[in-house]
Amino acid sequence: MWFARLPWHERLVLFTLIVLIAWESILAAYKFSEFPYSAVDFFQHWFLGRFINEGGSVTDPGWPQRVGDSVGLHLPPSLQRTAPYLHYQLLVLPLFRALALLPMSAAYAVWLIGNLLLLAWTGSKLAAEIGVKKPSLWFALFLWPPIWHVLILGNVDSLVWVLMNWGWIHFLRHREGMGGFWMGMATLMKGFPVFAAIPWLIGKPGPTLRGFAGGILTGILWGTVWSGVEGWRFMIQHVPDYQRALAPFMPTNNSLLAVLWALLGPSTRIDRGLAYHGLLSPGIPPADLSALHLFASFLLLALAWRSVPRSPSAPPMVQSGAWLALGLFLWPVSWINYHIYLFAPLAVLIAHRELLSRSTRLLLYGAIFPITAALSYGFLANVTAPWMLMPILLGGTRLLLFEVFRRSIREIHP
Repeated sequence: MWFARLPWHERLVLFTLIVLIAWESILAAYKFSEFPYSAVDFFQHWFLGRFINEGGSVTDPGWPQRVGDSVGLHLPPSLQRTAPYLHYQLLVLPLFRALALLPMSAAYAVWLIGNLLLLAWTGSKLAAEIGVKKPSLWFALFLWPPIWHVLILGNVDSLVWVLMNWGWIHFLRHREGMGGFWMGMATLMKGFPVFAAIPWLIGKPGPTLRGFAGGILTGILWGTVWSGVEGWRFMIQHVPDYQRALAPFMPTNNSLLAVLWALLGPSTRIDRGLAYHGLLSPGIPPADLSALHLFASFLLLALAWRSVPRSPSAPPMVQSGAWLALGLFLWPVSWINYHIYLFAPLAVLIAHRELLSRSTRLLLYGAIFPITAALSYGFLANVTAPWMLMPILLGGTRLLLFEVFRRSIREIHP
């Protein structure tokens, strides 16, 4: 039996992972039963679609409350303060305007089915490029709890994941222009996908940059068609308001900024009434924390530039995984559902694990557990109050993954 042939430590890791995924599956079933509040991201996008269908405007920051009053359901207060300023809603507006013509439950079912088909189709194309069998990749993709976390939330990260993976697929086919185009679209929506394109921006800068710029410009024009120039102007003007409204989310943010807040930041309170403060309790003001975050980000990028191999013959997906893991840590808004973006680079590592040293494999296995527990993070964040331990744990995990990818570049291609 193949299980018996595995080393004892890999058998232990596999057994523990099975137990964790079983627990996460139970939680997923429970989360689905909490609809619509389990699908809070879908909830807010559907709200905006309905508001626009009823003659509203994206430049009206009061739409969450106004639509909530009309349908008898309300977003949590913190989301009411941030939802109007999510710029990527301009890009998915036509989709959610169409879905808002249906009752919310029916629209959510259509969304789920469409996402499952899109993820499966993209996964089938990806499998051929990274040398993994389609059934194996599908099994891993749809078994992995972070994917279901995104699907339950109804988050547009599923669409950005597709865009990013189409960028990788074209890069691996040596179509740098098209790869840059899809990565540019993904970057416009979320920002951090630019880190995934770094190996090609270094190796083939001309076509990659042209495609990247084309993707961003196409996305801007697409958003302008549906919301006008006023929509983009509104989003840019309210960036400071969005940043100020992020404080209640820091206990479940996994960025470097959240780690600094967890260590040094002032007190903050989430919607459930739980209060948090920095572990060392000096209460550094948010503006100073942001400045410290910016300085530390530049320092880490400089260290990464010196330490990550950039040889054209080095495995590009592993290089991309290193930069993306670091980018997810540095990006100031970085949720646990962003772990889905690491799926393809992790699949490459696992497919080539026999080439990795034992110590690198053990680091890889150790990092997989925290990023798999996607549906438990809210509970863990709450029980650790008043300390913000989740950003430290998951931010540290992303740094650990950066180190795993960095080491793997040399081990897979000495």
